[in-house]
Amino acid sequence: MQGSMVNRTRWIPSLVLCLLVALPLAAAWHGAPAGVDTSQLDRHAVGTPALPSVGPVRPTPTPEYALGGRILTTIMTGQHVRDASVSADSQGKIVIAFELTDEGTRIFRDFTATHIGESVAIVLDKRVVSAPVIQNPIADGRGTISGNFSLTTARNIAVKMKYDALPIPLRVIDARPVGPTLLYQLLATLLAALRIAEPSPTYNALEIVLEPDLPPGTSGDARSMEAVQQILEKRANALGVTGAMVRALEGDRLAVEVPGVSAKSKQIVDDLCAPGVLEFVAVGHNQLSEGQLVRTSLDTPTRAVPSPTPTRSKPAPGCG
Repeated sequence: MQGSMVNRTRWIPSLVLCLLVALPLAAAWHGAPAGVDTSQLDRHAVGTPALPSVGPVRPTPTPEYALGGRILTTIMTGQHVRDASVSADSQGKIVIAFELTDEGTRIFRDFTATHIGESVAIVLDKRVVSAPVIQNPIADGRGTISGNFSLTTARNIAVKMKYDALPIPLRVIDARPVGPTLLYQLLATLLAALRIAEPSPTYNALEIVLEPDLPPGTSGDARSMEAVQQILEKRANALGVTGAMVRALEGDRLAVEVPGVSAKSKQIVDDLCAPGVLEFVAVGHNQLSEGQLVRTSLDTPTRAVPSPTPTRSKPAPGCG
């Protein structure tokens, strides 16, 4: 036993020397792990196929709005929602249960009392989630949203309802898989050699770099960027992304690192950085279907201030 301890302590000087050499190198090294395919990552847009490296660029198709593009009146927004969660109805079907604030309860009660027989659409980022017909006045500020939801889809919608919209729209300027730092690899190897710890599995993550998607000459104010960071952290935690980290970078940029996500997991990028603008929209006697794109009286809120320096040219916008 004593001989074994002596052999282990002989490693200590070597360990200290390796750490001294590795620390400055580790601070500058952060790359993609071997064996991870990065070809499926679109570094400029989210929710769209990666841009081709050769060949002509196809024009973006014109959106087709429901009801001929008529502007529908927004009666409430996500600011009037106190809570939202995934539940099940009496038949076991997945639904989204929501609770309104006091002001939201009053607005919804008055609206539903005077529009019985008409439809009200729940719209997220200008797409219809559900458009039920009002059967009775809803006075208690509670309700459920039904549709052909998978559990994952319902959870994503509930998270955006609960944590409200991003105060500033975002664009992805870089998204890549990252691996362990050199220091992490060195420590893991040495600890395993010393038999102090078992070799740990390779650490893989998806790093997403975001910046405000605003008109040229404007930038996000500090308060809004801080709110964006907090909302992204809450969304990541609520979506079950354990250990997600959001940190501020130089300028208005944010970096989101999601452990355990491969290069093919682009959907989580969409879920995290989508605007999340929720609206309750008056539809009248018209019928809308789930997924239809609509125009509403509410413009996506953006709080911007003049930029002190000219902005650089940017790739085509896209975040959801």
